[in-house]
Amino acid sequence: MPLVRVRRQLLRHHGKGVLLSELKTAGSRRTLHLSEPVVQVLRAHQSRQDDERTSARVWRNPAGLVFTSTIGTPLDPEVFGKSVPRICKEAGLGHWSIHELRHSCASLLLAMGVPLEVVSDTLGHASIRVTMDVYGHLLAPPKMQAAEAMRRALWLEDLPDFDPLAAVDPVGTTDNAVTSDGVGRPGLDPGTLGLKVPCSSG
Repeated sequence: MPLVRVRRQLLRHHGKGVLLSELKTAGSRRTLHLSEPVVQVLRAHQSRQDDERTSARVWRNPAGLVFTSTIGTPLDPEVFGKSVPRICKEAGLGHWSIHELRHSCASLLLAMGVPLEVVSDTLGHASIRVTMDVYGHLLAPPKMQAAEAMRRALWLEDLPDFDPLAAVDPVGTTDNAVTSDGVGRPGLDPGTLGLKVPCSSG
């Protein structure tokens, strides 16, 4: 799967314009996996950019940026941020800011069961605690799934196909045989844990 390594960012520097700069925190430096539909969209964009470069009288893109102006120069982050709501409206999505899109992305990932630490890394948060503080209220479904998993594991009546005596040696001579007096819990007593310690009532 293709990867994107986030290592630098575009910032406006006083008197110097928009330049590539180092990221603020170590957590901001991250690697993202791209799905195939995203790769296809980026390739189509690259093809359009190649056409722009060929027809442009001036092209200035020494850093090889993927998204540029029509002459290859960097996009102003502030101007782009203000343009996002208009782009969303033209795409039929309604009014969305870039921060709202980012927040919705994280919310959808968590709702679909993506682990919190993966979402935190994708967002570039400084720590998983930051992600928890913002999106912790969305973690109820996974917590309920954990409780349900424990219920199924501990209450045998929910597992009708499980026979705790199926592994008992009919002769009763094996070291790890489970006696029929019900000592211990199937899967938890020493014999079924492979410790070679027989279970008995005495």
